[in-house]
Amino acid sequence: MEQKPNQLCFSKKETTSNGWEVAVVIGCIVLVVLSAALLPWGGAGRAQVRNIAVEGTYSPATVEIVVGRPADLRFWRPSDSACTRRLVVDGLHISTKLKPFGITDVRFTPRRAGHFAMHCGMEHLKGQVVVEDPLNPSAFWPVYF
Repeated sequence: MEQKPNQLCFSKKETTSNGWEVAVVIGCIVLVVLSAALLPWGGAGRAQVRNIAVEGTYSPATVEIVVGRPADLRFWRPSDSACTRRLVVDGLHISTKLKPFGITDVRFTPRRAGHFAMHCGMEHLKGQVVVEDPLNPSAFWPVYF
């Protein structure tokens, strides 16, 4: 008596894989891993929102964002101090007045990685904007000689 193969089982020919199928599976795994690595920065399309208080100092003094993604730095200035009136970020072409007793949104898209000095118009308040490039981590580390 000859037994017929079960219709639900795959034959040996159908279970063998080609090289391109393996490459597709590996490519999908790599894509998922890279996507997960970028998740802390909130995905590719959404703005990076950072809240900064301006009251005698910048808090936080260091703001980290990612290159190539829209950024929204929200400065809260709860006073009318002359020193906190202007914000300047060297190297990112930012120079703007901050509203007293309110929030000023500074929106831009950083085009290069690096450390950029952030200060008031009188240069008494100091901080920095660190623009990171997750695809080229060495691009934003400070170099010490």
